[in-house]
Amino acid sequence: KAMFSPASRLSDRSRVWVERSVYEGVDSAIDALFGPSAGREAWQIAADNGARYASEALARIPDFEDN
Repeated sequence: KAMFSPASRLSDRSRVWVERSVYEGVDSAIDALFGPSAGREAWQIAADNGARYASEALARIPDFEDN
């Protein structure tokens, strides 16, 4: 599981989102192995996660048709 935190890129101050683990200690281990997170724009996160959560999102849409 992960959550996204807003951040700013130092080079151009553009808004990016940084993925962080909800489990304690995981982020520091990942940073030690791969370096700090660079952040991604919102559209990149949506594209990556859209297919994964599409069926869950569709299941939550209420059905207003008469049965």
